[in-house]
Amino acid sequence: MRISEGIFDFFKGKEKTIGDSPEYKGWLKIYLKNPDVAEMHKRHKEFLQYYQQSQKNEGLDLSKMWNTVMHGNDDFPKYLEFARSKMNYLPDDRIRKRLKMKFPKIMPVDIERVIKKIQALRANRS
Repeated sequence: MRISEGIFDFFKGKEKTIGDSPEYKGWLKIYLKNPDVAEMHKRHKEFLQYYQQSQKNEGLDLSKMWNTVMHGNDDFPKYLEFARSKMNYLPDDRIRKRLKMKFPKIMPVDIERVIKKIQALRANRS
């Protein structure tokens, strides 16, 4: 267990991960050339687990996730059109519920973007 030492924690620097250690880097070079030889290393299981987890994390397409968060997905015009048809007689919370029912895969980010657009449309009509 690590006890916080207040301001002194700042001067210690960041904690190192397994991937930063020279021992892991050497094991990785050997593992990529010959996994059977790398298996003889005393920390093989630990390094292998770290390597597999890092490969899984690299498989995530972060640019696609970022674009979805920043720009929404391709269905956004459908969401907006549906909400516009309801904006004159339903409050925002009911529009949220109807969007979730009509489009089960809609992301919360997209719901909030639609609601902001609807609120702006309501403000501009008067």
